[in-house]
Amino acid sequence: MQDQFREFVSGSEPTFELIRSATKRYGNTMTSTLWRLVEALDTPALGVVGPHPRGNDAADGETQECRYFIRSRTFIERFGSVTEQAACALLNANSSFRRGGPIANGDVIFVDDRGEQQSFHLESFYNGHEALTIFTHKGPLLVRMPVSSVAILRRTSTNIRS
Repeated sequence: MQDQFREFVSGSEPTFELIRSATKRYGNTMTSTLWRLVEALDTPALGVVGPHPRGNDAADGETQECRYFIRSRTFIERFGSVTEQAACALLNANSSFRRGGPIANGDVIFVDDRGEQQSFHLESFYNGHEALTIFTHKGPLLVRMPVSSVAILRRTSTNIRS
């Protein structure tokens, strides 16, 4: 069954649309499907399941702890220093106050174990009980640098005749 699941999700963009589709196909909950998807990915990915990030259950504005902190094998290998608290803080900072449906969809930055900034896509869905969140690796953060205009000298061709 695990091989069938891997085959089903391979080559697909890891989104909540894929999670919903796999949930229906395999008859699992969205939470267990999110978990299996993150663990099946060959790229760095992170799943978080917990209370609504903008809920008011946390005292003094602290970020609430997550119920599950799920990491793909490559995430553990490349982003071992990323903590549950850091992931939950990013989720909190990028979430809406909606009480159902999509609550976050955007790009965030994690720093890998080599100290390089990496871009991740964050998508979170609140089902009325828990926020289900997936962070998927997009690649190194590309920094745009301003470039001043430079005159380009063109070499003119010369014909050599004998």
